Amino acid sequence: LKPDYMAVSFDVAGGTFRDEVYEDYKATRVKADDDLYTQIPLCYEVVEAFDIPIYVKEGFEADDVIGTLSNKIQDTHNKIQTIIVSGDQDLLQLVDDGKTEVYLLRKGMSDFHLYNEAAVVEKFGFGPEMVIDYKALRGDSSDNIPGVKGVGEKTAKALIEHVGGIDDIFKALKKEDKSLMDNFKIGVINKLKDGEDDAFMSEELATIRRDVKGLKFKLEDCKIGEFDRDALTELFRNFEFYSLVKRITGNELVGTGRDKSKRTGQKN
Repeated sequence: LKPDYMAVSFDVAGGTFRDEVYEDYKATRVKADDDLYTQIPLCYEVVEAFDIPIYVKEGFEADDVIGTLSNKIQDTHNKIQTIIVSGDQDLLQLVDDGKTEVYLLRKGMSDFHLYNEAAVVEKFGFGPEMVIDYKALRGDSSDNIPGVKGVGEKTAKALIEHVGGIDDIFKALKKEDKSLMDNFKIGVINKLKDGEDDAFMSEELATIRRDVKGLKFKLEDCKIGEFDRDALTELFRNFEFYSLVKRITGNELVGTGRDKSKRTGQKN
């Protein structure tokens, strides 16, 4: 991608505001092996060796930090195109044509797709603005977001196509609007009636925050420049990344060489 600026965000230990909204949020996730968690501080070391700024915030997920940073860039540097690199398709809700795209990793670094607004429409049948509504309706078993019980992928897409987002759907339900009543069986109608509270709670859980406070973000801190080749070489040798050591050249520049005491964010 060869970006002009780069920043990294990690999830941090501890709960987030979503756990307060729904105590079973992500409760079904199987805890990863402890060997994985011991690698996380080493990931920080590699990012810091390249002198790439790390932004994290207790009480929020990395997705919220990313959403906030992309929003700040749009507000203050609207000629800059932002590309979010992630394996999490929840971030597709942040796609904004001409401003923000998502480079979605599907399997390692070799299988990926760059999503703009048209690509999101091709994938779902609707644009980024409806990704949250889709998840609020069908839920997400990986995050233990309930959605509306009994509403799956096809029904969620059909509801969005015929009626709109969840605000429109539940307004139509109360009014017995023809857009809803004529296109869906009574079983779906009853599921919506029973699942209204879960739908709106799921919407809150699925929405990436774009207003995280205290990140102290400055775009110039993220500008790509020289990195400490000797320090990075030593680190890679310690990790036995011998093939990567060979790729460190004076022409591959990442980081800015800033004073490490000025790093932003906080680590756990």
